[in-house]
Amino acid sequence: MNPKKLVATLIFIFLLSQGVFSQEIVYKQHFELEHGLNDRIVHLITRDSKGYFYLLNERGLQRWDGQKFSQNVPISNNLTNSVTFLQPFADHIILTTKQDSFLRYYEPQNNNIINKKLDNISDIQADESYIYLISDKYIKIYDDIKLSQILDSIPIDSQVSQIINYNNYWVINQNNKIVFISKSEKNTHIIHETGTLILNSENRLILIQNDHLKYYENDSFKFWISLPLENEKLAFIKKDLSGNIILSYFIKPDYINKIFVVNNDGNLEKYQSVLSINNRIRDIYADNLHHKLLVTTYNGMYYLTLKPNFLNTYSVLKNTSSSDFGKVITSTCLDDQENVYYAHETLNLIKIENGHTINLNESFRNSKRFMGNKKISYYKPTNSLIVYTYKRPENQCIRSLFRFDLDNKSVHPFSEVDMCLNDFIWYDQNTLLLAGNDTKGGLALALFDLQNEKFRAIPITSNSYAAARTIYKDASNNLWISTANGVIKSSYDFKHFEKIIPNNQKEYPQFDQLFNVMSYQYGEIMVFGTLDGLYFYDDKTNQITKRLNEQNLLSSGVIYSCIEDDDQNLWIGTGNGLSVINKELQLVDKLSIKDGMPASEFNTVATCKSSDGKLYFGTLNGLIEINQDEWHQEKQPAFINLLSVKLFSKSNLKATLPILEKIIDLPHNIDSIAVVFDNPQFFLNQNINEINTNINAIASVPLNIEQKSNAIVISNLSSKEFNLDVFMNDGILIDTISFRRHASQSLLWTLIIGTFVGLLVFFISTIINSRIQSAEKEKKELQNQINELRLSALQSQMNPHFIFNALGSIAYFIQTNEQSKADKYLNDFASLMRSILESSKAKLINISDEINMLKLYTGLEHVRFEDKFDIVFEIDENLDTDFQIPPMIIQPYIENAINHGLFHLMDKKGLLKVSFIQKDDDTLVCKIEDNGIGREASKNFKKEKHKSRGMQIVEDRIFMTKQSHNLNIDIQVKDLIKENKASGTKVIIKFSY
Repeated sequence: MNPKKLVATLIFIFLLSQGVFSQEIVYKQHFELEHGLNDRIVHLITRDSKGYFYLLNERGLQRWDGQKFSQNVPISNNLTNSVTFLQPFADHIILTTKQDSFLRYYEPQNNNIINKKLDNISDIQADESYIYLISDKYIKIYDDIKLSQILDSIPIDSQVSQIINYNNYWVINQNNKIVFISKSEKNTHIIHETGTLILNSENRLILIQNDHLKYYENDSFKFWISLPLENEKLAFIKKDLSGNIILSYFIKPDYINKIFVVNNDGNLEKYQSVLSINNRIRDIYADNLHHKLLVTTYNGMYYLTLKPNFLNTYSVLKNTSSSDFGKVITSTCLDDQENVYYAHETLNLIKIENGHTINLNESFRNSKRFMGNKKISYYKPTNSLIVYTYKRPENQCIRSLFRFDLDNKSVHPFSEVDMCLNDFIWYDQNTLLLAGNDTKGGLALALFDLQNEKFRAIPITSNSYAAARTIYKDASNNLWISTANGVIKSSYDFKHFEKIIPNNQKEYPQFDQLFNVMSYQYGEIMVFGTLDGLYFYDDKTNQITKRLNEQNLLSSGVIYSCIEDDDQNLWIGTGNGLSVINKELQLVDKLSIKDGMPASEFNTVATCKSSDGKLYFGTLNGLIEINQDEWHQEKQPAFINLLSVKLFSKSNLKATLPILEKIIDLPHNIDSIAVVFDNPQFFLNQNINEINTNINAIASVPLNIEQKSNAIVISNLSSKEFNLDVFMNDGILIDTISFRRHASQSLLWTLIIGTFVGLLVFFISTIINSRIQSAEKEKKELQNQINELRLSALQSQMNPHFIFNALGSIAYFIQTNEQSKADKYLNDFASLMRSILESSKAKLINISDEINMLKLYTGLEHVRFEDKFDIVFEIDENLDTDFQIPPMIIQPYIENAINHGLFHLMDKKGLLKVSFIQKDDDTLVCKIEDNGIGREASKNFKKEKHKSRGMQIVEDRIFMTKQSHNLNIDIQVKDLIKENKASGTKVIIKFSY
């Protein structure tokens, strides 16, 4: 090995052993039997496209919505230990087992597991797009759970361990080799390597060979990463939604002793901290492995939060409960160089420099430990911090202002101000506006000139105003003061004071319990934080336009702080974490201790924002720094699922309809509906109770729509038809449901009476014209008798034509001395002939008899052509077996498909699929589909260019049948095209009475 490479490897291994790259677990939650698990041993976990988790335990499959566990769905034959993977596939969960001939999948609609036995299949694999059925000779590929149509068929010569859908190739991992097969040209490229294949999010194909990884490039696998292993063996491999790959290793079975994560750039991280929780890991699921994980073990399931990349914390007191007081941060600010400063409630002033903290008190001469650093602000002219602190003797309130000179490392105390300080802001460049209370507890304001150190009290026009809590200056220089009993607005010159009493304040009785004030969205709307939520106030209309609290969107109704980011998102510090809403006042995110927050409560107004968009918040235990760019990248996907529609008439619930279709019929007497939804959001730690909706309707009276807890309520229904569009907050359309209304009873009676009158008129006119029609009827009956005779003649021509072809097949086997095949063929042929002779006596036969004859016929042709093609019959389970059609009317089209479509196939095995679908009581559809060479290519092999006698007979029979039996037979022939090339023919025969 290259010496430099050896040194680098040894340094990397040393760093790993020292835990340099280890992830810090900041939150842990353990789920056991008492939380709803049906069994402590949880083998596998996955998440479907709707956001639900599925856990495979010893007793079966269990669904989890992030809050509640569903009842277990048992798996037949106790195969839970044999299931190797849970694969979300469309609306189902596929349970794959090695060396098994059953396709097993979970149906959420029916809450059961389907076990579908497949003949001649030794293994089944699946990914999010395809299902792979593996036999001894072929891999058949499907894209639907019903396996209705083979998309591709790949020949194989040895056992297959993996199939990967990679760009334009099927990649087959076999014994000691990896085979790349072109999807279009079927070219094959073989690389002699062993290992396990996986794709990362950049669609790079990775080969894992126990202690090192390779990546595929330019027709070969190249070395990528080496893993610091000793005698460990690979246990399991998983991948998150970002493409990070997790690798687990063991020495002793069932005990994981090393876990690594490899990102898309090839960076390797050691995840030993996960093993410190439980080393008997069975599986791991994560949207983002660098943030949140669900870990299944032999002892239940763990929810773990790793310290996210978007979050940094400072001055956090370790081992403090999330609701206890640690190091309370009361204020924070930035200087003109974007350095961050913050204050402890009972300790010191701190500066953040290069990600580390510096205690400023230790740097200043003659400094003391100050009690209660309530607020700090940067003063540029003297490069200093302005700080006010306090001490509380029993009956006194003394507030002191200090200036901390950052250049001279000195502390300069100002004279004590003649008021109790609660907040201050900059009135101008050199003057502070102080807010608090006087000795009687009323509102007090004062100006303090920092250059002259002069204090000037502001006269207050009313003595009814309560003490100020916070003060804010908007873009128009209006002053907004939050007090213990409401909001006071003052002009900049203090000549006009008024208490804000919104016109609709009666709707919000707790509006006056204020903590802070700020403006939002370029100062157009004022935002008031209270004990009862966040209020949005329009000063122009004197109206409260919106209130947000824990009932609609926020983590808590107790609001301490707000700050607007560069994207006009509003970050709200509450009594239970951070809530983030966008400019449309829709929830974007919630952050709590489950997301790495050091405390649940943000009970101070300490906030600031740097020019690069970083946000800072003080909490009960430390300062947090949020990097917006990283936060955007790590936001988790949200899910909304529409479940049912509740129908109401005059506020009475009449029915609840599950949403199974996109069109829902509403009875005429329904005047309102509630569309119920849920949102499995465990990783987001939130319940999104408000989503975006849009109604498209033409109505005489506008439809009302409002959001309630997990429901969309639509009332004032006056439209006959309307569509409901449901969007996520990011504008992504979730679903569209169309509603139609039944006619009212009065309208129905009108229609009935009108119909009766029309029938009466028709009946009378029929009687009047009966004599005229009598002659025509006799003439028609005579014509039908003639048609019956012609039809019998045509049918008698049909049977000899088929017999001639069948006898040719028998002669072929006799000539080639294949006696056993000839005997079996003769027996089957005799059975078919008996059926044909019996059916020839009737003009119409049951469809069940026709299908039996077709199966006999295709079976004979399958033997004759020596397994050149496969045959699939798909029979509708609702098929009316007594439905009658002309005998042997379908056979010529099957004969054409075999002789002209499949016979000339050279590059693949043929497939003939015959389907019977019952549309309704009077309509039956037969589909005949082959993957042959197509009609145009087959013309080159025909010796005669005119239409065959057999097809001419069929067309004549169809014409006569329409005349004689009131049975319409419609034939459609379609060419199948794939990648601009003919890929077969489809014939659709529709029988309708």
